[in-house]
Amino acid sequence: PLSELLQMNSHFVGWVRIDNTRIDYPVVKTDDNEFYLEHGFNREKNKAGAIFMDYRNTGAWLDNHIILYGHYQKDGSMFRDLHKFTDRDFYNENRIISIRTLYGEVNYKIFAAYPTKADPVYIRTRLEGEKFSEFRDFIKTRTLHDWEYEITAEDSILTLSTCAYIYSDARFVVHAVRLDG
Repeated sequence: PLSELLQMNSHFVGWVRIDNTRIDYPVVKTDDNEFYLEHGFNREKNKAGAIFMDYRNTGAWLDNHIILYGHYQKDGSMFRDLHKFTDRDFYNENRIISIRTLYGEVNYKIFAAYPTKADPVYIRTRLEGEKFSEFRDFIKTRTLHDWEYEITAEDSILTLSTCAYIYSDARFVVHAVRLDG
């Protein structure tokens, strides 16, 4: 059970899973975005790091924009499989991200995937008014696939971000909208 993971690491906030990928990991959150870049779930040094939530999020899966980060590992682990979403067929057939929390399961549907430079627009944790419009427009101009879902400021968005090695300071980003509750 998830409560055992919380006992192992008090930073545990949930479990992320995407079908037909290797993405099936615990998610942690601490007071910075540095520690879990070089530490695994067990808090020991590990070059693969851990999947972690942005320190500015609450950790309760209630924010209107939740951001998860993970390394792009050569062995295919962590968030490397996000790059599978460049393929249109894969994208169309594997759009659900499942999050298990201590409070229940939450599902998100992927609506955009794209490479980009590390940019503060897509990693804002608060999206109100003009900031939301800028966020939405940023995604619309970059997504690799057809824009099918018109997100609103009332939607809860989940962003997964990893490195991309296509140019300097590149990232590969996947956005999803919460389906339930």
